[in-house]
Amino acid sequence: MNARLNLKKLEVLLSQSVGLDVASFGPQGLERAIAIRERILGTQARNQYWEAVRRRPEELQALVEELVVSETWFHRESAALEALAAQGARLKDLATKDRPIRILSAPCATGEEPLSIAMALLDSGWEPDHFRVLGSDISRRSLESAASGRFTSHSFRTLDLSFRDRYFREIVGGYEASDVLMSTVRFEHGNLVAPDFMAHEPPFDFVFCRNLFIYLSDPARQQALTSVLHLVRDGGGVFVGAAECRLLNQPPFMIEKTGTTFMFRPTKLEEASATLDSLQAKHASLTRVSGKPLGSLPERTPLADGLEPARLPPLGLRSSQQRAVGAGAIAEAYRLADGGRLKEAAVICESILSKGAASPQALYLLGLVRDAEGDSASGEALYRKALYLDPTYYEALVQLSLIRKRHGDFQESRVLQERANRALNQQEVSP
Repeated sequence: MNARLNLKKLEVLLSQSVGLDVASFGPQGLERAIAIRERILGTQARNQYWEAVRRRPEELQALVEELVVSETWFHRESAALEALAAQGARLKDLATKDRPIRILSAPCATGEEPLSIAMALLDSGWEPDHFRVLGSDISRRSLESAASGRFTSHSFRTLDLSFRDRYFREIVGGYEASDVLMSTVRFEHGNLVAPDFMAHEPPFDFVFCRNLFIYLSDPARQQALTSVLHLVRDGGGVFVGAAECRLLNQPPFMIEKTGTTFMFRPTKLEEASATLDSLQAKHASLTRVSGKPLGSLPERTPLADGLEPARLPPLGLRSSQQRAVGAGAIAEAYRLADGGRLKEAAVICESILSKGAASPQALYLLGLVRDAEGDSASGEALYRKALYLDPTYYEALVQLSLIRKRHGDFQESRVLQERANRALNQQEVSP
């Protein structure tokens, strides 16, 4: 009983102090992080660890280090980087060494995103001293890694790696960023949900805040949105994760299509309201398909403007997923789900995730189970986490599109469906 009570206290402390929604890390996420810290400290009982965290701020920080996700790579979701280069072009002639454009990347994890931003601008012809990128993160460990400028091959996952030849040199165990590239970026510790986050900084021209909101509690999410609003200058732009666009698609932000992605601009409340009125259809509902195996195809219900959801193939692993973490266990979970044994399938998925495996397949299947059980909110959250790990996960895109349509969010539903179609086309041309 005391152990459970102290665990709950830790959940509350993490939510109130740093804004983390512990549930978003999976059923055993916090337990796993605590176990690591207890082994390091040599504490014998949960109440001892609770006292250590309560009395020592540095131990709370150490626990956060074990919880936060730093799974990232260079040029991830590159459409936003291309959009930045296009949007930045109009400021190029105005920027100078004394007045460079300023971009914030928060959270920046181990530095791949801010450096990708810098490379996108350099490749667009920007002078290195005409822009500055600030990367911020709650994890001091990640920031130390970022500031070193050294990365393993795990950070280079895109098909086109020509940028690596331009901006990195090979060293023992990996690659080191060039001096020119590192000169455009600096790193600073901070938490976006803190009311005074970057209060000492003037507004930024662009803010990248991607794949953070899915890990925050509701109050922290609202505080983070407030921080973002205050951090971007008038006329500036905000980029969020593809699965998070709905959070900013409301006043006081205005959505703007740029290339194949979306950027958000802060605007006056009345202007934002008028824009949203023209973008969003009236709320409608879809009857949830029930009483069918999870592998059944959803009904082909037309989306907004006549767009139809792509056909969802029967459950099973794509060839590209056969090498995934726990692929054998996931295949068994899929088999059980197709046979209607949902609870058993969920247990397997939770077991995979509890071991810290970054498995979009387990997240997606667990989302399907929760959705089928009538808990669409949990299903949606799990689909979004799957897309965080694999932005081209076709099945997750389709299911999330249908959920957003069910909630009357036709704008995001259509965007997700377009992404699903592109992902499907990519699968068909891949060897």
